[in-house]
Amino acid sequence: MTRPKERFAIDLTSEGIQRYVGDKMRAAKHVVERFEERHGTPYHCAISEGELGFSVHHKAAMHFKIGSTAVFLFRNL
Repeated sequence: MTRPKERFAIDLTSEGIQRYVGDKMRAAKHVVERFEERHGTPYHCAISEGELGFSVHHKAAMHFKIGSTAVFLFRNL
């Protein structure tokens, strides 16, 4: 992903985590909805504290951490 998309995703995630404290599902939904408004569909987002394992086929993806929270944002093929 481009740097502007990465920055936007990180900002959205920080906003979602602060807005929906303790509700990672709503925070992830916040990220996806806002990201899709700007960059089209379909995007998916996983937000977790602790271990999370998964395997997906994806076109464009990014992963990052905010504190102890891990985030994986990806576009479906």
